[in-house]
Amino acid sequence: MTVTNSSKVILYADREHVGVRYLVLAILGVVFIISFILVNRYLGSLAGSLISEYSLVLSCVSGLVIGLIFAGVAEYLLKKLWPSGRNVMLDEFGATATLPDGQQITLDWSLRSYATKWYFSLKGFPRGGREKRIPASYYCLACQVQQDEDRLIVYGYFPKKRAARWLHVGAYFEIKPGDYYEDNPLRKWFRSPDRPDVPTSALTGKMGPYWMGERRRWKQGLELTVDDFEIFIDKISLHVEE
Repeated sequence: MTVTNSSKVILYADREHVGVRYLVLAILGVVFIISFILVNRYLGSLAGSLISEYSLVLSCVSGLVIGLIFAGVAEYLLKKLWPSGRNVMLDEFGATATLPDGQQITLDWSLRSYATKWYFSLKGFPRGGREKRIPASYYCLACQVQQDEDRLIVYGYFPKKRAARWLHVGAYFEIKPGDYYEDNPLRKWFRSPDRPDVPTSALTGKMGPYWMGERRRWKQGLELTVDDFEIFIDKISLHVEE
């Protein structure tokens, strides 16, 4: 998050974008190879010792550990220094956002805006992509702000205790993605992590606004950190209706 002045806040979205992931994997691979060569050369020089007999295994383990350490540090720094290009800017006049497809939308707080909020547990359904790297004990909290035909959707992945604060006091409706994944025991370990087909009955019923928002989140949503999501909710609370 970057605060440019007392009334303007920029929230950087999708910190773990594809560029960061690929570069971290490349760093892991390069560091592993270099570490393996150096450690193996050193252990091999210890002729006659028991360690030299297991130099190959020890070199692999050492290379992997060192690679993971470097990759972890690199990921932490890259998330801070290499933005995805997608963000949300909030001030007293409205909100401006750059969406995943590059489109920019602007919301004007002087006009009527509506917020739709929902959440779901990451347990109980096959996860892919970013969600697969999040602990199953976490919750996804999402908010859609709509003004006429413009929609801004942000979301964040919360640990259970952090999510409880919002679920107890906010108007968040629970959806259950696991209800719409194919339940086939033969494909339990091999089924696709693609998003499920939500039936028309769910889209047009009581839960329709939340499932429509969730479907839009898959393509148009902006992931914020937990801290930035909370800032977003606090900032818009005075300007939108629920």
